[in-house]
Amino acid sequence: MCAKFSVTAARAVVLHEGSVLLMGRRKNGLRYFAFPGGHIKEAETPEAALLRELREETTLNCAVERLLYVVHLEHRKETHLYYLVRLRGIRVLPELSPESAEYQLNATGTQAYTPQWVKLTDLPNVNCLPAPVARALAKDAAQGLPASRREIVVTDAEDHVDSTTL
Repeated sequence: MCAKFSVTAARAVVLHEGSVLLMGRRKNGLRYFAFPGGHIKEAETPEAALLRELREETTLNCAVERLLYVVHLEHRKETHLYYLVRLRGIRVLPELSPESAEYQLNATGTQAYTPQWVKLTDLPNVNCLPAPVARALAKDAAQGLPASRREIVVTDAEDHVDSTTL
């Protein structure tokens, strides 16, 4: 993998029965969706960071299958890795872990994080960031996921919530 910028975060693409797991977000009065995951801590592998974040954000038991997208966020000078992840076990209803930072932010009422399943067919019509990743996943899910990882470049304008569509 040839990262354009330093790799700072790992994100999950969790698919189940025609849906993708997303984090519903409310921040600064705006509502949008984002892929679960987060920043990689020092001395942590991207895969370990991803599984840690998924436990915190969804409490679901998951396994990393493979790297799906390498996403270069040009305006931030960061690269995020998007992994295809499968559920392990029978529990599929996500919820925030009470120990997570997201749970604590929900309690303050200033921000909201809500893990939820969104139909893949609805993905092009929801406000999901970054938009190029959501578009790529919707297309790839309809045509078949790529056998090898794909690189996606995201510009500043494609990584912001469009408040006019909310």
